[in-house]
Amino acid sequence: EHKFFKHEFIKIDSTKISRVVNSITDIISKKYFLKKAIHNNNELIDYFEKFKNEWLKEIKGSNINNENLETLNKSMDVIFRKIINNTREYNLSLTNFENLLNNHYDLILDLKLTPLSSIFNLFPRFVRDYSHKTNKKIRIFIRGADTLLDKNIIEKLNEPFIHLIRNSCDHGIEPPEERKKKNKPEEGKIIIEARRKGNRVEISIKDDGRGLDKNKILDKAIKMGIIDNKIAKKLNCSEIHNLIFESGLSTSKLITETSGRGIGMDVVKRILQELNGNILIKSERNKGTEFIMDVPVSIFTNRLLFIKDNNTVYAIPSSMIKKIFKIKASEIKQKHDYSVVIHEGEIFTVAKLSPILNSEEKKINPNDNLFIIIPKIGEKKIGIIVDNILYEKDAIIKETDEFLGKQKFVYGIVIGEKGELIIIIDMFDIDSYFSLNKRAKITQEIKPKNKRKKLILIVEDSLLVREMEKNVLESAGYDVHLATNGIEGLDMVASNKYDLILSDIEMPEMDGFEMIENIKNNPRNKNIPIVILSTKDSDEDKIRGIKIGADSYLNKQEFNEKEFLEIIKKLI
Repeated sequence: EHKFFKHEFIKIDSTKISRVVNSITDIISKKYFLKKAIHNNNELIDYFEKFKNEWLKEIKGSNINNENLETLNKSMDVIFRKIINNTREYNLSLTNFENLLNNHYDLILDLKLTPLSSIFNLFPRFVRDYSHKTNKKIRIFIRGADTLLDKNIIEKLNEPFIHLIRNSCDHGIEPPEERKKKNKPEEGKIIIEARRKGNRVEISIKDDGRGLDKNKILDKAIKMGIIDNKIAKKLNCSEIHNLIFESGLSTSKLITETSGRGIGMDVVKRILQELNGNILIKSERNKGTEFIMDVPVSIFTNRLLFIKDNNTVYAIPSSMIKKIFKIKASEIKQKHDYSVVIHEGEIFTVAKLSPILNSEEKKINPNDNLFIIIPKIGEKKIGIIVDNILYEKDAIIKETDEFLGKQKFVYGIVIGEKGELIIIIDMFDIDSYFSLNKRAKITQEIKPKNKRKKLILIVEDSLLVREMEKNVLESAGYDVHLATNGIEGLDMVASNKYDLILSDIEMPEMDGFEMIENIKNNPRNKNIPIVILSTKDSDEDKIRGIKIGADSYLNKQEFNEKEFLEIIKKLI
């Protein structure tokens, strides 16, 4: 009777969904090239409009009658409107396509989301069985079991959850007699709670047991050589608690059926890191311990901060960043074999990102503005120095191929706005780097003043040709001044020192030949190289140009950018 509301289910291998997600990711990445077509059309519109105005100006004095001129003008307007309309329609279609594609992507991601109840529902029985075996009284409370999370993430979190619950039962919750002596209820509590926070999920496992014993943790860490007595005295409460994530560190003297076997706390932390997650500890002696885990909703999407260092763009998961602040390079201080920055009363050990990644290190001018990124990992006061912060956005993460394996400092890959591949930095690898090596020194050097760029004067009456020549020369590293005729050119030569002059011949008011003669008649300008670039290419014109002082005579219709720049470079 409720057949219209009946749900039907099919079982699909999650790897197949992953392949579909990756396929759509590749399609989404191609939108840059579609947007580039719109950009090119807009440029075409601008050039067409300039060309039309220039063309009309140049033919006004010709033999074309007004009727023909009007017909040509209307034809050009029709072409111009068609280009604009086509660009508008293309832009609208692209926007609709993007929205449709993004909706499909979200729907496919939802297929991989599963409620946490799929593993949370197993825990009450585990705790109940443990209580019967040990005569401890423990009750478990579960909240937020309907919170959705990527199935792959849930599967990987299963073992860390079991390990943390075992620890709570075995080391955390005391026997009833001990709890009585501490004026606690005989029945201990374990609370598991999940809550959605934007595109991430926070899961906590909390007990009201013994709490962590700082003295035992420190003693064991010193005996194992993880830290020495000198460092131990400087550690705060949170830093001591985080020592339990070191490999092999366990303060339990017994190996029981529920603890001391299987994965350790170091493995718990590593699994969280692989998921781009984090784990924090809150513990108070004889009041209890809480482990707070933070993971992304999906393994595919994440909020990323895009940065730039040494002319290379990288990305960092925003969830891994505690704060960012701006400094002058001169604020970086050298301390023995490492560098530090003092910010808001705190001292941070810092290093430039590029040398950490084994990239070439550029020397830093003390006056440069730099950015310090403080990772949200543990309690270490470390900072990563980068040249610039670009932007932040949600992006689709592509994992490195299984064939490549895990690469140091690389969490994954994201496709940039231009279709390029951008490395996502693994902040946990960065954190480990600082633990082992603080020798990434900041080398500061005052840069020599840049040499003056060579200055070139372009004398050309055609707007289109003038802009083209200007773009070519500026792209090659020259400074450029512009003049529209011979008179303007003479005035500018009188008030500026040019390394080269590039001139047309046919121009209003004063042509190129007359201007060059006037320039060369002044002894001050005798050594300025002059290049003629003209449509007039008769032998007579070339000979006249060379005789009056031009160093090179080029034909506009045979313009070759490479040869043109070689001639300019040689003459300068």
